[in-house]
Amino acid sequence: MFWVAVIAGSILAVVWTLVTVLRSSLSDRAKALWVVCAFVVPAVTALAWLVLGGDARKSSPRRL
Repeated sequence: MFWVAVIAGSILAVVWTLVTVLRSSLSDRAKALWVVCAFVVPAVTALAWLVLGGDARKSSPRRL
């Protein structure tokens, strides 16, 4: 039961990361990089987006 919760949590974190990345104000190239990273190292990418992606989630005109 523990592992089911861990796997479900990981899947939800990656889906949340993908949705917020695609809705962010980042450039298409930066979005593509985040999406590729999410498929290669999903847990690390979700954590990195949570920590580093805060500026991009805000609706600002700044593009990376």
